[in-house]
Amino acid sequence: MARCVWPIATLTVVALALSGCSLFQRPQRPAWRTQAEKACFAEKKIQMSSFVELAKEIDGPGICGLTMPLKVTALAGGTVSLTSTQTIGCPMTAALDQWVSEFVQPIALQRFGQPVTEVKSMGSYACRSMNNQGVRLSEHGFGNAIDIAGFVLMD
Repeated sequence: MARCVWPIATLTVVALALSGCSLFQRPQRPAWRTQAEKACFAEKKIQMSSFVELAKEIDGPGICGLTMPLKVTALAGGTVSLTSTQTIGCPMTAALDQWVSEFVQPIALQRFGQPVTEVKSMGSYACRSMNNQGVRLSEHGFGNAIDIAGFVLMD
């Protein structure tokens, strides 16, 4: 009786084919992230202006990216500038704008008697792990985080 011996390379190819080729597919960003971006725009949570502008889609690397990224240079109707242009998503832009308007400004006025005119921003979109350590991906990789170093008052 003849015995069939399969070469190891053939078995490897068959195993890969049976695995659904998942080793060859690029990981996909979770759909809810794009849905959240689109919902933010649909709900008109932000207003486009000379200081909040739509940018080109960021696709990757890996699952990082934004479908509808924004280039933001100022908040609170343009009255509070950022140190440098930051790339963030619509939900983060809306939350940051609300935070500056409803918390930062009232506290600055109460404590110092004058408004904040600039947020010292250090970074936003970056596809990296949390604190650049470990394997857990930072929300910076989805435009949902910004690093803030401080504030500048009117005087």
